Amino acid sequence: MGIYNSTKDGADVDAAVDFVESQQAIKKYVALLSQSGIDAPVATVLENTIGNIVWSRVSTGLYQAILSNAFTVDKIYLIPNQYTAGLYDELSGYFYRIIFSRSNESTLNLQQKTADGITSTLIDGITNLRIEIRVYP
Repeated sequence: MGIYNSTKDGADVDAAVDFVESQQAIKKYVALLSQSGIDAPVATVLENTIGNIVWSRVSTGLYQAILSNAFTVDKIYLIPNQYTAGLYDELSGYFYRIIFSRSNESTLNLQQKTADGITSTLIDGITNLRIEIRVYP
């Protein structure tokens, strides 16, 4: 058993509590997203401290995540982001790319594209795409 120094150890505890509280202030949404045909994406939510995000299909290969005033400019981090590399399918020669970006305070856009090196086309069909949205205080 050690000696408890209330001044030093109390400050350490306060610092630890402050750290934990600051980490809890980050709101997070983690889900596996699937979509087929003309249906809206379906999210299997793994973690959600942001709120009830509604997914919709706008058009072929373009989907939206909507939650009123949830996506603050310069305070949001998206995975995958618009620089995320996609997958290359050797059989078809197509490169698949996901682009996830903020549209406004209430809307995020997710696009799925395929490219053959010459043209780029929006396409439907997602299976268990891992997404993460973080909103910082």
